[in-house]
Amino acid sequence: MSQHAGRCNALIGRYFTPGCVTGCVNGTHICLKCAKTGRQSARSRSWGSDRSDTGLHQPAQRVAFCTQTLYAVRMRIVLLADTHGFLDPRVAALCQGVDLLVHAGDVGTGIDTELAQLCPEVLIVAGNNDPGDCPWPSQVVRALPGGDLAVMHGHQWPAGTRHTRLRARFADAGAIVCGHSHRRVLDTDYTPWLLNPGAAGRTRAYGGPSCIELWAQRQGWRTKTHVFDKLARR
Repeated sequence: MSQHAGRCNALIGRYFTPGCVTGCVNGTHICLKCAKTGRQSARSRSWGSDRSDTGLHQPAQRVAFCTQTLYAVRMRIVLLADTHGFLDPRVAALCQGVDLLVHAGDVGTGIDTELAQLCPEVLIVAGNNDPGDCPWPSQVVRALPGGDLAVMHGHQWPAGTRHTRLRARFADAGAIVCGHSHRRVLDTDYTPWLLNPGAAGRTRAYGGPSCIELWAQRQGWRTKTHVFDKLARR
């Protein structure tokens, strides 16, 4: 079990009822059951609902904020983008049990809950197709072994200047993850790297649904792109 997962599990008895199923999204511990029937308050950072999913389960009234300190010397991360409400099952299988999942926006309904069931820590930023009242920020910077990982959807700038503007905005990062174009980019010629994992769903998944696997350690980072055949429409 990772140190982060251990911290999450230690909070269950303090903040959640026995019927809760917990996960961590953008550093905030949530009950996955309550999340399906409640809404998050951006100010209180808490979840609530006027009904429960089962007779025994009561919605959590308080949610702890994850204060994980990064002690890991090596992390395995999967980078996703542009699911638009559908996560390819082969991408989901690859995400199972990684140390960190990163979604670069245009998430769609239910994907955050699905990702939280695959990994103890999920980072999500909002895309231009996500609701204006969604709980995700427009950008995130996460410390990893060996450097910082910046995440931003990228729709804020036109395609011709997007990568230049992102590199200027996050000049001190080791890598930047973006989405929006649905086109895979693996530009590691100079830092910060520019990484677009392409679409991990079925919407405009050029060449097939895809993601990028990133291994981060203090001695350096390496990546691998995964591209799958398009699923047949039913």
